[in-house]
Amino acid sequence: MSSCCEPIADHFDEEHLDARLAEAKKGGLPIATQILLEALSALNLENARLLDVGGGTGTIMFVLFEKGIRQAVLVEIAAAYLEAAETESQERGVRDRVDFVEGDFVQVSEQIQPADVVTLDRVVCCYPDMEALVQASVRKSLEWYALSYPRDRWWARVVIASENWLRRLRGDPFTAYVHDVPAMEAILDRAGFERQFLRRTWLWEVSIYRRSQALKMIRDPDTRVGP
Repeated sequence: MSSCCEPIADHFDEEHLDARLAEAKKGGLPIATQILLEALSALNLENARLLDVGGGTGTIMFVLFEKGIRQAVLVEIAAAYLEAAETESQERGVRDRVDFVEGDFVQVSEQIQPADVVTLDRVVCCYPDMEALVQASVRKSLEWYALSYPRDRWWARVVIASENWLRRLRGDPFTAYVHDVPAMEAILDRAGFERQFLRRTWLWEVSIYRRSQALKMIRDPDTRVGP
């Protein structure tokens, strides 16, 4: 693991996992995740293959299994979250339909097969090199590419900077980022993707892109993904 990503794995440890699970029991899913799941659930993902980058405990994956996806790959840099997702998959009876990969996605992406739908829920903001992450992950999408990220606005930068400052006071080197959204959109445009969905909250932006028909990659003939 490169030194730039060690703070990510260290930050999302068992203590952070316990706190996140407690928050979920009290207040449900984060708003960006809710919006992303609602939008994805409106698509016909029957028999689709999912690649969830930075999938955490598998929330996106488990909901989409209920919507008909046939298999998934979950890539996660934090061992505690990956272990929790694998345990949950066993309890839900879908362990044999999931491949779990631990590591920095940019570093392990070459070993990952393309999927019909690629998701990055609140992941881009955790990674220092946005371009490398988006380029590596969009190359794996056969059709759909869905992500959530902080809005590229001054107030979002103030919030994120304040959170980073508080972490430094606690001795936590993890850094969150507000990346250049037009630059991210340009990467997707060059890759042949068109935005199909956009919704914003005060802090977050949720987007779903679809590969244009002219550039669509070949899928297994029994895989059907569409609106």
